[in-house]
Amino acid sequence: MQGGPCSSRSVRARYLVESHGELLMVVRFAGDSPRWSPHTGGFQVYQATQRLTGAGLVQPAWAEMPLLDGRMLFVGRGCSRSYEVANFPGFGFGEGIYFLDDRNSNDIDMVCLSAYGAPRRRYACSDNGSCRWVEGEPRLQVFRRWFTNKKHSD
Repeated sequence: MQGGPCSSRSVRARYLVESHGELLMVVRFAGDSPRWSPHTGGFQVYQATQRLTGAGLVQPAWAEMPLLDGRMLFVGRGCSRSYEVANFPGFGFGEGIYFLDDRNSNDIDMVCLSAYGAPRRRYACSDNGSCRWVEGEPRLQVFRRWFTNKKHSD
C-alpha cells in the first residue's frame, strides 16, 4: 500500500481498526521529550483508500485523516475498537484515541513466564492515557496520562 507515515519520529506501534465500515491504521509514535521517553509522543490516523496510477491501475493507499469525526478509538495489540462519542452521552468520553501500555505484550519472555512456573507476569503499565486533537495550525495533540507512577502491573 502506498502512503502512510512520513515522519522522522520513531514508530512504536501500528493498529488496524474498523470504523464506519472503513479500515483505519492508527500509528503510535515514541515521544521525543526526555520527560515522557520512552512513552507515546503522538498519533497519526490513516484511512485505507485507492489511487489511480499513471498506467490507469487502481492501487491501494493510505490517506491521513485530519479529524476523527466524532470517533473514540481504543487501541491495543490484537484488539482495537472504534465507537461513536454520540452513542455514549454522559460517560465523559470524548473524541480521541485511548491507549494502553502494550510495550511488552509480545515479549517472548513475558509469554513464556507461565511455562516456567513464574508466580505472575508483570506487564509495563506506565504509558496509558488518551490523546485528543485540538484544531489549529499546527494541529496539537493533548495527552491525558494515567498511572504514570506505576512501572508494572500488580
